[in-house]
Amino acid sequence: MSLAAMRKIAFGILIGACALVLCWYGWLFYVGRDARKVDGANLFVTFHSAPTQCDVRTGLYAVQHALPCEDVPSYIREDLKLAAGATFAVFDLGKHGPDVAALKAALESAGYHSVDGRRIDFITEPERPARAQ
Repeated sequence: MSLAAMRKIAFGILIGACALVLCWYGWLFYVGRDARKVDGANLFVTFHSAPTQCDVRTGLYAVQHALPCEDVPSYIREDLKLAAGATFAVFDLGKHGPDVAALKAALESAGYHSVDGRRIDFITEPERPARAQ
């Protein structure tokens, strides 16, 4: 094997190692940071596609308590008795933008801190126009 061929192989291995290190760095310091922040929240609230139905849970894998969304702040304050400064994440499984914003504002005014929940949409087939007969 010639010296030029060995240099090409070494250069290819070096490029591959650099790409691997960059991917690992991105996963470890960017993707993982947001995931750890959300997973570490003290409280999770999920808005469902039904207009007034929410689930509240105190841990990532804790039992969900279904209740109307307008009762969530009082449930957290009176039943769960979370201390001010606790963190929460809100997930939206429908199109409840104003309701989610109102709930976040109410919880933040009560002294809780948001860790930025995510909106979860499902891909659906677009509606087809009706055919004229």
